[in-house]
Amino acid sequence: LSQNAVASASPRKRGRPSKKFRCNVPNCGKLFTHSWHLTRHANTHDPQMEAALRCRFPGCGKLFLSQYHVDRHFKSHLN
Repeated sequence: LSQNAVASASPRKRGRPSKKFRCNVPNCGKLFTHSWHLTRHANTHDPQMEAALRCRFPGCGKLFLSQYHVDRHFKSHLN
């Protein structure tokens, strides 16, 4: 998967970086502020990547590709 930098369609909001890295996968087109966010996202389209990290909340068991996303999701059970 390649990474493309794109021009911002709207003026940059104060204090927020522009989203200039676009996913080239058909029907996706998500935009990211940093190239490494796009690289991390690209794993969601790779059939060779196995979601091996499981939510440890009792009764959930949802799978994720990164520990960051497991931790962020886990917090949703605590609200």
